Amino acid sequence: MSVSGKARAIDYERRITPIERFYAWSPYSIVTMVARIQGAVSESMLAGAICKVRQRHPNLRVRIVEDDHGDPWFTSEGAQEIPVEIVARESDDHWIRVVQESCQIPFEFAARAPIRFILVQSPAKSELVILCHHIICDGLSLAYLARDLMDHLGDPSREVEVLPDPVPIDKGGFPEDVSMSAVVRFLINRMNRKWQGEEIVFDQEDYRNLTEAYWMSFQHQMLSVELSQAQTSALVDRCRNNEVTVSSALAAAFVGAQTAVQGAKAHHASIGVGASLRDRLPRPAGEVMGFYAGMAPLKWDGLRWVFPSSSPASGRSGASSRTSTKAGTTRLCCRTWG
Repeated sequence: MSVSGKARAIDYERRITPIERFYAWSPYSIVTMVARIQGAVSESMLAGAICKVRQRHPNLRVRIVEDDHGDPWFTSEGAQEIPVEIVARESDDHWIRVVQESCQIPFEFAARAPIRFILVQSPAKSELVILCHHIICDGLSLAYLARDLMDHLGDPSREVEVLPDPVPIDKGGFPEDVSMSAVVRFLINRMNRKWQGEEIVFDQEDYRNLTEAYWMSFQHQMLSVELSQAQTSALVDRCRNNEVTVSSALAAAFVGAQTAVQGAKAHHASIGVGASLRDRLPRPAGEVMGFYAGMAPLKWDGLRWVFPSSSPASGRSGASSRTSTKAGTTRLCCRTWG
């Protein structure tokens, strides 16, 4: 049944789940991926590749609309094309400024998928910046998307393998050892109590106002560190040998660096490491775009990082060795808030 109450032939349409809705209209819930491309890439080449990946990933063909009750839905009906923005490349770090500035521009949820493609372009070397709202993606989504884009840029005649519709993630579909965080539960319950009996509906104008207010109050800074090919290979090998993910190792390294600079703080003894739920759902999500990210808490016991015994994600989700990173240079970015 469509959001208007009338059945019609639509490529893709479903109600947004409460967990996805938690990120709706959020001005800071943006996932970023940057790919450096050697050689010339034209606007038409990139537009052609984006057309291909839109065919492959259903979430790139949707916009967000509300039904008569104010509930948000994904629908492919009337979703506009995703434009390509071209920026003349000024330096190797120009993309950092592009990311910082672009994060402050609201998405047009009702018009098209909340994702932005920016080519920081020069004849010999370019960076492709992908900014996507968390409501339709997680970090792995953009890793798969960047790979797909590179495949179609390298081979424009490559056929598209269309992925199935994304598996909606909701409380009823969690793995047994995964639960909603206490912070999220607290915020949801607080909002429900505060707005009980009132019909509160956010729209695009509210989102624009939230975005403007947020960026007037907070400043983000991106700090970039580049690893050589040898350093990248050594990092991947060490993670594999110790049966930890690269993400876990980098999170611990950043906390170690923070401790070295700021001195030991009580809050440095606890960190959260991103964990994928894709392969742990009743119906695995595979490589489709969607929000399938969780967080595994880790605590420092004086010798090593360990899962708290009461952690709902304490299985192997955050510590299993599934490193498949290919050897190459790696750019690490840390975003700070102030």
